[in-house]
Amino acid sequence: MIVNKLLIFLLCYFCFGNAKTIINGIAFDENGGATLYSSYVDEFNKFSRENNLDIEFRIVRHSSINSTTTSDAYESMVENLIMRKSSKYDIYFFDNIYTYRFCNKLLNLLKINDPELKELIELYKPGVASRSCVCNDRWVGFPINIDFSVLYSNYNILNKYNATIPKTWEELIQTSKYLKEEERKNGNPDVMAYNGLFDTDESGTCSIIEFIYSFRDEIDSPYPELNSEKTIEALEMIKKIKEELNLDHEFKLKNGDAFQSLLSGNFIFLKFWYFSFVKMYNMYDVSLIPGKKEGISGSTIGGYNVGINSYIKNEKIKAAIAVVKFIASAAMQKKLVIENNMYSAIPSMYNDDEVCENVDCEFFRSIQLTPRFKEYDYTKYSNEFKNYIYEFLYGNKTSSYAIKKIIDLRKIYNLSLSTEDSSAGLILFIVNMIISIFYVSSLAFLFINKFKIYFTFLTKDLWVLVILGSLVIQSAAYAEYGTLSNFKCQLRIVLLSLGFSLCFIPLLYKQIINFPIENEISLWIQKRKILFIIVFLLFDMLFISLHAIYPYNLKKVLGNNGENFYRCINNDMMSFSYISLIVIYKILTIISILLLIFIEWNIEFMHFENRLSSFAVYVNILCILLIAILEILYIKNYITISVLLKFIYMLMSLTNYICLYGFRIIMPLFADSDEQLFRKAFQENLKKSNNLRQIESSKSLSSKRNINSSNKKTLQSKILNMHYTKNISNSESRSSSYFNVNSSARSSHSRDNSN
Repeated sequence: MIVNKLLIFLLCYFCFGNAKTIINGIAFDENGGATLYSSYVDEFNKFSRENNLDIEFRIVRHSSINSTTTSDAYESMVENLIMRKSSKYDIYFFDNIYTYRFCNKLLNLLKINDPELKELIELYKPGVASRSCVCNDRWVGFPINIDFSVLYSNYNILNKYNATIPKTWEELIQTSKYLKEEERKNGNPDVMAYNGLFDTDESGTCSIIEFIYSFRDEIDSPYPELNSEKTIEALEMIKKIKEELNLDHEFKLKNGDAFQSLLSGNFIFLKFWYFSFVKMYNMYDVSLIPGKKEGISGSTIGGYNVGINSYIKNEKIKAAIAVVKFIASAAMQKKLVIENNMYSAIPSMYNDDEVCENVDCEFFRSIQLTPRFKEYDYTKYSNEFKNYIYEFLYGNKTSSYAIKKIIDLRKIYNLSLSTEDSSAGLILFIVNMIISIFYVSSLAFLFINKFKIYFTFLTKDLWVLVILGSLVIQSAAYAEYGTLSNFKCQLRIVLLSLGFSLCFIPLLYKQIINFPIENEISLWIQKRKILFIIVFLLFDMLFISLHAIYPYNLKKVLGNNGENFYRCINNDMMSFSYISLIVIYKILTIISILLLIFIEWNIEFMHFENRLSSFAVYVNILCILLIAILEILYIKNYITISVLLKFIYMLMSLTNYICLYGFRIIMPLFADSDEQLFRKAFQENLKKSNNLRQIESSKSLSSKRNINSSNKKTLQSKILNMHYTKNISNSESRSSSYFNVNSSARSSHSRDNSN
């Protein structure tokens, strides 16, 4: 029995107790780091055995030999694994141009509580790793190798003519011209002066980026702005080199052709990626790429990074960190630098005496690296960037055209107060401000005795709400200025909804209390004016708040001429439901207003108000429909869509202001000169109206339409009967309008004249 238990214990120990943690990596074999993968695996596993880590490191290597995988296909495969949150691989090796793309899916090493890891990050921080391994304040990996471009010079040809290696682009042109001509004279007309490496592959993008970088003022100067004179000057120099040295064919040579030229040696100068064997075997002079000024150079950061999958199980994270720490360690990097004459991303490496005994530390310290663009879809951006430059370099476009097109790839256009792209935004802003100032200033007419008679339809507080509503609708145009955001998308809905309510709820209130037939509802609402308005506004705020829970997405519209812009998009069904509630609420409000306008159409003291109010309502309906149509139409010009929307907001605002308030300001221009006559008539009319108790119907109009006047009228006939009513019952507290006063005054004035 004891023997059996002992055997079971030993079996469990060897099968489970001593199990190793397997860390799986995935890599693409056809890149600058391909020669290092075996070393990483062998060296780590040796290190693991010697230190009893019980961790085994494996790498699945993809290449075009064992599959149809290309570099882009490999990155897409890695992205697919990441997006599926796959834990199949613990460690990813990826091109550093995809750091931004994979950023949020890789483990943030800054958050790991590991002193050795933190020390390692500090070791890399002064170098290029802080630019190629960091995104969104996350440190997501370490460089396993750094690729960069250099200038290879054929010292056999240079020494023959006592020429020196060029350090500026002008020197390159002059030296190349001279040596090319001398070689032609000596029977070597096919020697290549310079290649440039401006091909259709990624190398072409790298060549453009580093050429522009070589035109900065000082070594520590930042990358030149794309729309700067330095960038224009750099592009013009590229074309100058091509044309003066007649390099149309050579400029388009691909990596494979350049490598063949490197091996054949039939060149004077060759711009290509750094290969350690050239320097190790002293095949050619290897130097920095020239610049605008001596001492200024530039090369893009190529190479691969290693990062940890953030979706692996917690028990494997510690083992994966151990692998990455070993790969990126100073000891491992030092070994590879000495053995392979390669560039390390640890700057202090080239201050090590042992290292400098084996490699040219001064050369590696002098390399001036710049990262490529941080784009989520880098491949697409790189191709478009390169193609626009080539329209200038190989076509008939100007450098300014190419630069604008490149800026447009990233730039999001919008109307603003700046006139750099369009003056439409500033013009509309000034117009809006003038209109808004006029709205506010016109409130003064409420307090001028001469005009008070024209504003008796509503009380002062309600007129203020009408003006405020017009201002709020007008303000919706400001939400379209500048960079679009979820807040601005929501704000536009808020302003339009509240503005409509502020304009028309006072009108609805007045229509309800002026209902032709005396009723309890009208009397109740008349006594609770503030409560009535607050309830409507609370409904607005409720629906708007529910809608605001679901944020908008910003859809990038590929505009005409490359002028891209954002549109507000919200595909969430709940958000659509709440928008529908707002629309239904507004439709019910509009139906109520229009129905009451119809019922009160012939009431004398509301004659003009009803007609102008109905016009304002119909214009608002039209404007809302136009806004909906513009949201559906796929207009590709940001100026067109922005100006149209602002014009619609302005039309809504001005219509409401003029029809409900503004026309009263100009009425004195059409009134009789005898102001006292109108004031006296107004007082008489108001006194008569306050004594009315019965509905005074238009009998002639009623009889023409044969409306049944029996006690059992249909709803339709009741509405029609009220429609032809000229006065209202119980007018004790209802206001008269100036326009009825005007009519009374004219009659009185005629009688006086006849007497």
